[in-house]
Amino acid sequence: MAFRLLPREDEYFTLFSQMTAKMQEASNALVELTQGSSDNFEVVVKRIKDAEHSCDAITHEITTKLNKSFITPFDREDIYALSVALDDVLDYIDAGARAILMYNIKEITEHAKHLAKVIQGLTI
Repeated sequence: MAFRLLPREDEYFTLFSQMTAKMQEASNALVELTQGSSDNFEVVVKRIKDAEHSCDAITHEITTKLNKSFITPFDREDIYALSVALDDVLDYIDAGARAILMYNIKEITEHAKHLAKVIQGLTI
């Protein structure tokens, strides 16, 4: 049994994993929205918004944890930058979904459908 002088902070990786799971949820919903497989756009956009809010909370949790941690698994600036970048992805997915709903877009172009699939593929 190894003795550790300083505690290991592995919780950051769990939080990043939770953020990427929320990104997958949102990107799957975005594909559902653009493919027209749902008749109720409001429900799909709400699912994306809920995922975005959850990701905001996780980002806040990471920032709070960074402020309280003495030792981090890698540079605290990198941890913060990664959490903000992951949150930005969800913000953009949410903004796109809300624009579809707000402007009452009924016909999605093939390019937009393809882009949603690319986003979904990048979040896997």
